[in-house]
Amino acid sequence: MKFCRFLIVAASISVLVSCTGERGHLISNRSYRMEVGKDFASRRKLLANDSASFGVFGRHLTTEEREAMEFIYAYSPLGDITLHDGDYFYRNVRQTFEARRRMPWGDSIPEYIFRHYVMPLRINNESLDMSRVDFYDELCKRVAGKSMEQAALEVNHWCHEHVNYQPTDARTASPEALMKRAYGRCGEETVFAAAALRSVCIPARQVYTPRWAHCDDNHAWLEVWIDGKWHYMGACEPAPRLDEAWFTYSAGRGLYMEVKVFGKYSGEEDIVIQDSLVARINATANYAPVARPAVKAVDVEGKPVAGAYVFYKVYNYAEYHTVFTGKTDSRGEACFSMGKGDWIIRVSDPATQNYGIVEANPSDTSVIVVALDRKEGDEYFERHEIVPPAGTPFPRDMDSPEERRNRERIAHEDTIREAFVSAFPKSCSEAMSRYDFESASDTSGMKSVMLGDRSVFDPSVLDRAVKVSCGNWRMIPEVLNGAALAGRRYLAIAVSLLNSLCDKDLQDAEADVLVSHTLWYGTDSCRAGYDPAFAASYIVSPRIGTEELTSWRKAVSGWLGSHGAGNADELAEAVRSMRVDNSTTRGDVFMTPEAVARFGVCDSVSREMFYVAAARTLRIPSRLSPVDGKPQIFEDGKWITVELGKGIEHDPSDYGSLMLTCKGGAVEDPQYYINFTLSKLEGGRMRLLDLGGSSEGDMGDNLRCSHIFREPVRLESGNYFLVTGNRRSDGSVVSSIRSFNIEKGKERDLDFRIESAASLPVGYIPAAEAAKLFGGKGYSVVLLLASGSEPSTHLMNDFAVMRGDFERVKAPFRVYCDDRKSAAEAENGMLPGNAVYGVDEGGSIFEELTSKLHLQREYPVVVIGNAEGEIAYASSGYGINQGVRILKYF
Repeated sequence: MKFCRFLIVAASISVLVSCTGERGHLISNRSYRMEVGKDFASRRKLLANDSASFGVFGRHLTTEEREAMEFIYAYSPLGDITLHDGDYFYRNVRQTFEARRRMPWGDSIPEYIFRHYVMPLRINNESLDMSRVDFYDELCKRVAGKSMEQAALEVNHWCHEHVNYQPTDARTASPEALMKRAYGRCGEETVFAAAALRSVCIPARQVYTPRWAHCDDNHAWLEVWIDGKWHYMGACEPAPRLDEAWFTYSAGRGLYMEVKVFGKYSGEEDIVIQDSLVARINATANYAPVARPAVKAVDVEGKPVAGAYVFYKVYNYAEYHTVFTGKTDSRGEACFSMGKGDWIIRVSDPATQNYGIVEANPSDTSVIVVALDRKEGDEYFERHEIVPPAGTPFPRDMDSPEERRNRERIAHEDTIREAFVSAFPKSCSEAMSRYDFESASDTSGMKSVMLGDRSVFDPSVLDRAVKVSCGNWRMIPEVLNGAALAGRRYLAIAVSLLNSLCDKDLQDAEADVLVSHTLWYGTDSCRAGYDPAFAASYIVSPRIGTEELTSWRKAVSGWLGSHGAGNADELAEAVRSMRVDNSTTRGDVFMTPEAVARFGVCDSVSREMFYVAAARTLRIPSRLSPVDGKPQIFEDGKWITVELGKGIEHDPSDYGSLMLTCKGGAVEDPQYYINFTLSKLEGGRMRLLDLGGSSEGDMGDNLRCSHIFREPVRLESGNYFLVTGNRRSDGSVVSSIRSFNIEKGKERDLDFRIESAASLPVGYIPAAEAAKLFGGKGYSVVLLLASGSEPSTHLMNDFAVMRGDFERVKAPFRVYCDDRKSAAEAENGMLPGNAVYGVDEGGSIFEELTSKLHLQREYPVVVIGNAEGEIAYASSGYGINQGVRILKYF
């Protein structure tokens, strides 16, 4: 620590005039400073009665501290300000200025770069924590004596020691929560790494592609500002140099990539959206060739349509997903920099509700004309052949000394992280026994549980919860202790609640929050006659959407009393009268029920979540619908949708039903999100339905058509779109869209089929060589993996989820690693038990397959072939849902 304090003594003596601004100012531009001040005053007026948040401005602040605090308050989502008090933000602001003074590169960072890419605590939609303060002491030692570039690379190695990639659900955990569980999806990894970099004053930002064009997934990575220029890196995926990553080739095939920037931004980059809290930069041109054609909207007579919405869509997860929305000008035109592949462009006129939809490639034209010749309710069918950008090969010498040293270091970092993970308890009994040695003010409740009769509490029922809680495992005995202190009858409630929580909630929930909800439900006045598991999920649970978990029962109970809301109808009426202001959120960070109850103003999504919290507090089972996200209550044995603008929907005639059957085609029982999706037309926009009841891309029988439509699915009446798709190994897609209507009180029966995307064979290799590689009869899967590197690790993690599917169809796998140690380590249960493992000595198999099948020279390589040398499928490099494609051939 002392070494860090003296890294640059001169900078700590005083705040000098530098490129970070005028003397004493964070914001040297007077007009921008006034604009921030105006936005801050507006936010302060909105929360006039919140002394906890704004009281900090009554203390002595330096000029730069005050300007930083006003900047953060002006552009933070309301949920951040109402959840954290002023001292939280002040501590983080002081730490940020301290890091700038102590880091040798601090004074070299331009003011606007520092303001937007170092000072903000929020990176995307993660939960906020104290990582800015907590990471600094360790990282400043790691970067001591290094250049800014070396420091950025070193921080990424530190990040890999603590976190690696695994798929998770959509809620973004905080950086410190990731450290506790030691893994995260790519969006969480980038948040974690950006927080670490900013803690030592290295500007960092997240680059995000909402959807890839060549495979079914999205991705996020990092950019760091080093010595006057932005460079990219894979978060928690260290490379020996900047601007090198396993996704480089994939990014070159992208159609749209963006960066979210905190606050009002005036940089020279391509700003496509600037709202009240955040700017969005179109970063596509940094990675892939782009074109900027005009999209021209015309009516049926060919006249320009001004004010029409232009939805730029990318096929992905069997959906035409909107990655950007523009608006036509007085000439009926909208412009947007687009990657040079096939797009689906939909234009809708809000004045007439007429729309048009076309497939277009910006490489082919300077003007894309869209005729608004359709209206809501029109039924039709269209077929599309969608081709992604080709991309440019990115050579990378994986055998260079730098790469070999980097892989060795990565392997060592894996052992550090694995040692941390291995210390997690494997059962509830182990967690309880270890808890005895933790410091706690009163463990008598826990001791009474441990000494009690197993018929009252069997610890094994919480073994799963303990295992998935990872580094947050202490939370579980703390909850049990808190419940037992109140009485044994509370224990069963606590167990049911813990077992109802998803993995991520178990990994970052706080014990006192869960205990508060347990004790509330356990009182005589609050108990309800429902099955314990059902009650735990829909009455006791504090989890509603992606909001922060808090102890909100008292605040919500007080609100119900003050508004005279004692039943579902009164509640809907009271909630409907709330002030809704969507400018208070970025659209991805929401207020807690407690904050909504306190302030009475919120965004529309937070209002819906508050309704669910209030209904649960009235002991009415409630949830956000897994299909459309609308609030629902459980009444008379069924879930009833609540329209806060209309009241409770009791009339079943407002709904119809759909029976969808797949008959014939290339896929016998297609999967939702993989081969088909349904969307509803609402206000000119296509809203995707979550009929799979699962996060995007997860495998499982609950996503299959036969499971979802084992009986007719109840849907609101209206106009719907069925999108189907089947992706080829080169990333192109055979797709279709069908518009149809659901009428009130009627059942609609539809048949569909998934078209074949196969064009067998896709290549050949000599039969003598094929017999050695594939052997046996029929097709086999050959995998070539690069040890300890991406995207091979991504592939194996994704395959682990599908092991049961592979074993069911008896898909034969032959796995070749690039060294013997890795081959031995690969036999870890991720692939079927019949998989055969070997070593590709000298890379001869890699060279043969990539050259003869004209593949990009990147790991992993996935090839499906037979002993005759016919190749049915061939892919190299990054590709999501490879397992789904493999299953088609078995």
